[in-house]
Amino acid sequence: MHHRHGPDIDEAWLATAANSIRRWRHLDAEERARLLDQAKLLDRTRSWEGLDGLAVTPEMRALVAVYACLLTVNVGIGMLADVTSILIAPTSAVRTARHQVGESIVTESEACVLGESLMHGPVRLAWDRVLEEQTREQGQSVVIHEFAHKIDMADGIAGGTPPIADKQQSAEFEHAAEITLEALRAGGAGRSLRPYAAVNRAELFAVATEAFFLRPAALRSEHPRLYEALAGFYRQDPASMDSGAGRPI
Repeated sequence: MHHRHGPDIDEAWLATAANSIRRWRHLDAEERARLLDQAKLLDRTRSWEGLDGLAVTPEMRALVAVYACLLTVNVGIGMLADVTSILIAPTSAVRTARHQVGESIVTESEACVLGESLMHGPVRLAWDRVLEEQTREQGQSVVIHEFAHKIDMADGIAGGTPPIADKQQSAEFEHAAEITLEALRAGGAGRSLRPYAAVNRAELFAVATEAFFLRPAALRSEHPRLYEALAGFYRQDPASMDSGAGRPI
């Protein structure tokens, strides 16, 4: 099923959105209202397509839109300007993955692709994975991960540093990311960042964004400079609600 620019926002959409927004306990009332408004705008202004015969329901759109706009609630939905459409597949796909490590090393392997973000193109999500992540406290979210990539791409470069206007803040962000990447590659991942973060700076940003919202206390404890850099960019402090902050229920 293919919706383009303006699918209906009905009671089912609103109920799902409200339930999703309640999960993010660190947000105040004004931020929650803004998150709902941004989710509505994202829903209405993007193309939604179900792949392999999947019918995209209002509840599916609402869940994805809220998780996506959680990232932009205090930085503006313009950060998702590179998202042209949202494609939802029933299940994950298996394909050959190639990753750049350093300047000259490229790794290649068979990978289970849970999501994908294309520069100036769509976001693709595996719906079975999205649902699984709603019921398990894995500290992972394919929706957060892929939309973090889109934020990274907002300035036309997928280099692992989001668009930060202030030069000093941008430099501090890059320094925190580099320190973290070096620690990960030296075996210092801890429990907050999964090993995939060590692939490159772009994956570090996406994986760290997942941890920032889903394992904030652990990320702050293990990688305090990266946590502060992310908090400065997103203008949020999920670790302020250590007890169940942002955990899927």
